[in-house]
Amino acid sequence: MAEDHGSEISSILIKRRCAFGVFVAFTLFTACRTLRPDTVPANIKSQFAKVALGLRSFPPPRELSEPSVVPPNGNWPKNAPGVSEYQSLIQNNYSVPILLSLLKDRDPKIRTLAAAALVAKGEPRLQQYLGALLDDQSQTFDEMQLPMSASPFAKTQFVPQTVATAVLRLIEYPNKAAFDRYWATHANREYCADWFLWQFRHKQVAPLAIQDIQSVPSPDREMITLWIGVGGWPLHYDGFPPAEVAAAAKRLGRDRILAVLRGQPPGSDPDIKSINTGWQPGDQYYVMSRFLLSHAKGLLLPSDADLLLTLEAEERKRNDSHDLHYEQSWLIAAASLQSGRADQILDEAERNYLGRADIPLARWGIEGPSSLPKILHWFYGPYDSEERLATEIVVTQRNEQFRPLVEAILASPQHLNICNEAMYRFAEFAQKNKVSFDQQFIDWIYAQPADPYPGQDYHSRTGVIKMSGVARELVRDPRFSRADVKMLYVVRQCLAGSTSKLSPEQSAKLDSLIKDIDWNLPLNTPESKLREIRDILRKSVNE
Repeated sequence: MAEDHGSEISSILIKRRCAFGVFVAFTLFTACRTLRPDTVPANIKSQFAKVALGLRSFPPPRELSEPSVVPPNGNWPKNAPGVSEYQSLIQNNYSVPILLSLLKDRDPKIRTLAAAALVAKGEPRLQQYLGALLDDQSQTFDEMQLPMSASPFAKTQFVPQTVATAVLRLIEYPNKAAFDRYWATHANREYCADWFLWQFRHKQVAPLAIQDIQSVPSPDREMITLWIGVGGWPLHYDGFPPAEVAAAAKRLGRDRILAVLRGQPPGSDPDIKSINTGWQPGDQYYVMSRFLLSHAKGLLLPSDADLLLTLEAEERKRNDSHDLHYEQSWLIAAASLQSGRADQILDEAERNYLGRADIPLARWGIEGPSSLPKILHWFYGPYDSEERLATEIVVTQRNEQFRPLVEAILASPQHLNICNEAMYRFAEFAQKNKVSFDQQFIDWIYAQPADPYPGQDYHSRTGVIKMSGVARELVRDPRFSRADVKMLYVVRQCLAGSTSKLSPEQSAKLDSLIKDIDWNLPLNTPESKLREIRDILRKSVNE
């Protein structure tokens, strides 16, 4: 169904060639006289009535961590009553005047379905016509509440709900007062940043936003592109490619970028404003400003470094540590603008913002290998710093430019004492970037004690063995003669399926020896049995 709806959107895009498709469509339908409910064509009314009779619940349930989706998609349970008919109804693309008329139908379920069909058109400005339904206390479709427990005895609950409640959930407003406040200032707008953001968050209609943004005048066009950004967490949507966002920032220009960073955004869009409450999920102004600071070197002048330092100091003076917006980003950006002062500025950043792993990585990016002593000092310091830095490299920034840094860390004198979590991340880095740090991993693995608990994740030596892919090399290493029982077990797991060099009898013997280990007291395994397991594993990897 989702693919069919995507095809429909593509068809709509082919037909839309006017400058402001959203605005023109709105003008056309408001120019028409809205039909009375009793004059809606009988065949259309019967289609809505049929779905209203058969659909069990509305809207579809969804995971709390995911954004809601434009109808008809959602986490409908398999074979839920009336769902396929509902999806077909939504995809019929009824005219706006007909849907506006059905919003006034006598049947509350038809009114609810008409609201869903209007939202499914993918034009956020149409949602303002749902305001009357937010006072509608008539009972409509039940709300489906999926069981929180995985128990087979847990049952799905169906809870009565009003039209107002169902529509609020559909359009993602907390209450009617919030809805009224928003449309009081947005009803006459031709475009708004959050309308485009809504479309990006609902993949089926994202192509509409991509097309229409191109017709927005500057600087609003550039600001909206920055507002939407590259997407991702916490709103879970695909934004623009990073290069496209950076190009928009470049077109915006230095003076306007500085205005954004001062909390005085250019343009006329009422949605693009600083909320001055620090970071919170969905704070697009924060995301936009962090992006600009991270690209400061290509957007600002060296002389702007002092302004960034001043803005950081003002923010720190104005707010406590829980309300800071951009924190170390001010200082990192300033350091990138003036490499001669970078060391001093980043020293200050480390003092003011303890444990922030992007600071040592900024040193590497600005100063290169000469910064290694300070980075190693930070890495082997407190505040879970080893794991923080490794995670920043692999998960947060994902940049291959850090390959020489990872190599240098793994070659440092203290590398055998690196914590499990950091080594797991470095093994992940090696796999993602197709680089070999095999000997470093092997040396580290043999220097570690056996895992004190069962586990195969990034907290364990077992996890490092599996992620690094060095099981075969571990067996060939002379130190394998001292391999403990837990290492033997995970090596056997890693080599499973690649032991064709063993005879059937040897393979069966290996499985039997592993199976007979008492995992309640694994360290009590006799050395003779361990030696036999080692010998068979060596045979399995012989060239």
